[in-house]
Amino acid sequence: MTEKEREFWIFLDLLVAQHPVVIDRPKGSYHPEHPQILYEVDYGYLEGTSSPDGEDVDVWIGSSGEKTVVGIIATVDLAKHDTEIKLLLGCNAEEMNIIDAFYGKWGMQRGIIIRREDQPC
Repeated sequence: MTEKEREFWIFLDLLVAQHPVVIDRPKGSYHPEHPQILYEVDYGYLEGTSSPDGEDVDVWIGSSGEKTVVGIIATVDLAKHDTEIKLLLGCNAEEMNIIDAFYGKWGMQRGIIIRREDQPC
């Protein structure tokens, strides 16, 4: 991993450390507007941040309880004409696979995960 890449991940960890993580869609819950969408991993946001959609930065929170960024997922939603980057916090390999599959279930949405190289997954 290059120094520039290492700094990128450290900056993401600092962003997470500086803002409360809010889980608004716990594992096992359904999307409030689309009841067919089940969240198999905790989903929420970093309070007090901003992203391109005008909302807080979205996060997926793994079962480890760690707030370390282990990856990001870049998403494209053609229905909303939207792209975003969402942070993956403390997710293990199985949870990352679940998140990856989540963005392939719906016809107009796709995502790609970039894993942090210096983290065991």
